[in-house]
Amino acid sequence: MLKSIIDNDLYKFSMQNAVIKIFPRAKVRFQFINRGKTPFPIGFGELLRKEISKMASLALTNEEKLYLSKQCYYFDPTYLDFLMGYRYDPSEVGVIQKGDDLQIIVEGYWYRTILWEVPLMAIISELYFKLANKKIYNSNRITDIAKEKITRFNLLGVSVADFGTRRRYSFDNHDRIVETLKNYGEPSFIGTSNVYFAKKHNLIPVGTHAHEWFMFHSAKYGYKMANKLALDNWVKAYRGDLGIALSDTFTTDVFFQSFDTKFAKLFDGVRQDSGDPVEFAQKTINHYKSLRIDPRSKTIVFSDGLNPESVERISNFCREGKISRHNTSYWLQTPYLGVGASAHSYNGNSRSWNISNLKQYTEQLANGQLPCETENLSITDRYNDYIIVRLRTKWGIDVGEIQQQFGAKYKEHTLKIVQKYANDFIIENNKITLKQTAFLRSDYLIEQFFVI
Repeated sequence: MLKSIIDNDLYKFSMQNAVIKIFPRAKVRFQFINRGKTPFPIGFGELLRKEISKMASLALTNEEKLYLSKQCYYFDPTYLDFLMGYRYDPSEVGVIQKGDDLQIIVEGYWYRTILWEVPLMAIISELYFKLANKKIYNSNRITDIAKEKITRFNLLGVSVADFGTRRRYSFDNHDRIVETLKNYGEPSFIGTSNVYFAKKHNLIPVGTHAHEWFMFHSAKYGYKMANKLALDNWVKAYRGDLGIALSDTFTTDVFFQSFDTKFAKLFDGVRQDSGDPVEFAQKTINHYKSLRIDPRSKTIVFSDGLNPESVERISNFCREGKISRHNTSYWLQTPYLGVGASAHSYNGNSRSWNISNLKQYTEQLANGQLPCETENLSITDRYNDYIIVRLRTKWGIDVGEIQQQFGAKYKEHTLKIVQKYANDFIIENNKITLKQTAFLRSDYLIEQFFVI
């Protein structure tokens, strides 16, 4: 399942190099956590052990060493010499299967065991799909999906990279997708985290460090010092190269307490890997501004569960003076017409929805009938709808609009609630928006406005 020792993510090699420099005697213990409670087929553990044993024969080739020396210029020659002599030691990995539960523990010197994680996850994923007989689309459809996605990214003008090694369906499928992204991805596709595929397809290997780097520092020095010392030691190892800092190991707010002017200037940017990406972007922008640094001179890398829709949302937020037009009519309650089965419409006084059955939908249209149901809205319904959608937007609610559309009674009611929860709102020119700190309790706040 693995064909090369560099069939691994770049950040495992970059962290290994840093560990050799700074923590050569550190010993660690990793444990596989089955977060999804996936049941593994009987015999899975034994087959996994066989694949792990095969990894002992993997070794860096002269051609691969030459590639790393040119493409990964930040690696010292001594590290590449070390990597030439490195071999996986299967005795460092313990695999136990009890029923359908799988337990894996990796233990040993950190500089040696650090390379196990990603290839182990890739093998587990591929082996599981094979044994569980999980089917996916055929190769042509997979290629088409990759082409469709990268085309959308090209139109958005964003930069994207592949980070799929640990969750791949198979080695061959991963190879096919990276090749498709390369062939159709200009200018958006900038590289892959997988060093083997980066070499094969003449791409740039991308990545810096993982949560593991910060977690080790917390175990050694304590949580309060973890972020600061992890960043300090990364700078010590790379002197400004590989300058994207991971921000969420112990929450973003805690990270920014350590990410002071020194680090904010030394690092090229930050990576977001959990939480709401737009909220993170705003926090990052605010943090840079508070340090008198132009946010436009820095980079944010988003890497948490991305799809074309979320990328578009992030992209439009980060473009100065731009917004996403997708669903804007809904959020601003502008009348809109839905065409097609299951589509919804709104005219300001009523909302309707077309039937979902496509056959019935087309037959009723052919007979001159409107295949939909309609709900007429009372003034209270319309006010509640206004609050629900508008308070979730950057535009917020407008006291003047409420007076005009719903009357003085609803205006007074609105101001009463705003006054009661004044610490959660920003009031400016009769417009009321949620403070960033109130986003997590927005559902509760919106509920307080409801008129029953």
